[in-house]
Amino acid sequence: AQETKPVNPPNCQVIRVVPYPVTQRADKNVKNRIALLNLCPENRGMVARPMFSINVDGKFQMFEYDVVRVFKNRKEAEKYAKKNDIKDINF
Repeated sequence: AQETKPVNPPNCQVIRVVPYPVTQRADKNVKNRIALLNLCPENRGMVARPMFSINVDGKFQMFEYDVVRVFKNRKEAEKYAKKNDIKDINF
């Protein structure tokens, strides 16, 4: 049987609030942070990545992601999004 994977979303880079740093175990240093996510990471073999639910064409799908950048605050994230034409932002 062939494994079905979600089709890449229209925009691979989105800004969301996610737990950071990404760890496999509970850690008191993990906090929810505003981050730039890459929803279309390159396949690096057996690397386990966190997943995030994104609405694509009215349906929620789970996507693996890499954290590209973490922002200090909302204003910094909005400025980066505007400068880099990232329209999919949700805090």
